[in-house]
Amino acid sequence: MEKGLIVKAIAFDLAGSSTLWKELEITSKNNFFMQPLNCRKIWAFADPPHYLKLLRNHFLDTGLVLKDGTVLTINIFEEVFKKDRGEYKLCLKLKPNLLTVRGNERQKVSPAKTFFSATTAKALLLTGNQRVTEFFELVDSFFDIMNSSKLHPPSNKPLQAGYGLEKYFSQQEQILQNMKEEMNGIRVQGKKRPWPSLLHYFVVMV
Repeated sequence: MEKGLIVKAIAFDLAGSSTLWKELEITSKNNFFMQPLNCRKIWAFADPPHYLKLLRNHFLDTGLVLKDGTVLTINIFEEVFKKDRGEYKLCLKLKPNLLTVRGNERQKVSPAKTFFSATTAKALLLTGNQRVTEFFELVDSFFDIMNSSKLHPPSNKPLQAGYGLEKYFSQQEQILQNMKEEMNGIRVQGKKRPWPSLLHYFVVMV
């Protein structure tokens, strides 16, 4: 404010943010707080890359259960690797080291992006499980929208068009709705209720 700048929004990652959420009364139904000096709304957004890494970590550590009961575990990828042992590889970008990230390696966004990419989704077709493929495609599409900024997006990534452009807006809105419905029902395997850090983090983000 002293420099003439007006703060419209803040972005934050998950680490250590739960206390801030409580102090600012940020919830799944309220993602803004009032600036005490001028009573302007300041919107709070979760950082998409951290959400992507969180989703990947839960998948690798314990597995995920989708809203329809489909179970996703690391075993799905082991099946892909077994079926892709021929002389000509079908899944060039899908490497075993994506499944063994630990420690500081988990802080890198790139492995998580590759893990939930459209390329990985196509590789999962080798399992014959269409539901798993659709979930990975949905996550990939969702993060394309979260990174949307282009007036003329690549032909293979139309959802990266600037959010709200008339040509792509209805498709972007449908993906966001589909992702929200998926997150409302997803849970970490072994948990009876939806995992708060997944659901809450997602809702605050969108």
